[in-house]
Amino acid sequence: MRKDNKNNVGEFSVDLLSATPTADAEILSSFIFEHSRGVPLREIRRRVLDEGIKWRSDALKEILDKRKLNDPEAGRAQVRFRKVPRAFERAHYTFSIVARGGDYRDLHRHRQLSQKRQRFSTDWGFGLDKDVLDSPYAAKIQDIFKQAEFVYRHLAIKSPEVAQYVVPFAYLQHWYMDLTAREIYWLVELRTGPQARLHYKKVCLKIADLAMKASPVVFQGLMADRNEYPIARRESEKFTAMTLKKLEERKS
Repeated sequence: MRKDNKNNVGEFSVDLLSATPTADAEILSSFIFEHSRGVPLREIRRRVLDEGIKWRSDALKEILDKRKLNDPEAGRAQVRFRKVPRAFERAHYTFSIVARGGDYRDLHRHRQLSQKRQRFSTDWGFGLDKDVLDSPYAAKIQDIFKQAEFVYRHLAIKSPEVAQYVVPFAYLQHWYMDLTAREIYWLVELRTGPQARLHYKKVCLKIADLAMKASPVVFQGLMADRNEYPIARRESEKFTAMTLKKLEERKS
């Protein structure tokens, strides 16, 4: 259990537990199989492995570049809704995550992956931003969390299921995510843009880093937005306000 026992401040973490060892070969074999005739998948896979890493890297780059629609300058905003081929579903990755309950709620809505969590609890401590910890309200906020933990622990004796509902979303929770390479592309490119909330963006960027380290050839086309935006969703809200203004102008 990773937390500061004095203040019950938890520690964020994302760990890669497992990854398909020959991910690039599995993906290319499936991609070629779909466009071949009369050749068993086993034989295609053997030939792909024999070609070597340089050939596999070039072949995957050619496949991934097609998302750019002949525009070499196309970035994340242009390609994020152009999913990589289904052959990328042949590579699997499992991540163990300790992050805020609010992050789990934001990310668990994705249907393109499998994830399971432990019961919501106060066991892993809570996470607060540095600005909050440095503010004059830090002690009061932490005191409120201690009260919530007190209530949780008493309720958990009677019903661990019901007790989950009193745990603030700032408390860290533990869950795992099992994703294919295709799902990682979708999740990271969608959830790291200007509209992303900082905390779950941190989870997605860590997933991206670990995936790229484990399978650099497979994720050579992954486009993660690593810029920091002081006010998340600001541009989206400005666009909404502009649209509403135009609608009002049409009425008048």
